[in-house]
Amino acid sequence: MLVETARHYEKDEMWSQHLLWLLENKPQLVKRMFFKDRAKLRMFLSKKVEQAMNLWSRLQEKGLPSNEIEEIVLAEVIAPPPPEDPPEPLPEPLKSAILQWAEDPDA
Repeated sequence: MLVETARHYEKDEMWSQHLLWLLENKPQLVKRMFFKDRAKLRMFLSKKVEQAMNLWSRLQEKGLPSNEIEEIVLAEVIAPPPPEDPPEPLPEPLKSAILQWAEDPDA
């Protein structure tokens, strides 16, 4: 994926939604990428948006209504069901720092 394309996806609501889902369900993954390679975290989130948009297009071609497509895309790509045993959350200051970064990843 091109960097320009990835940056375009950062403006999509699904990018933020998936980050919030990751913070709740895979906080250590977010923490590791945030400290080790933020560009990788950006690309990871952008690829999820791309995957969601591709699924959206395929379902749209099949004639499904938009509200049903949205439910499927959220459940399968952006915010799948949480694990049965939820992980330990990140400390609030770290979570806040990650969310602040997400508002402007270029800052």
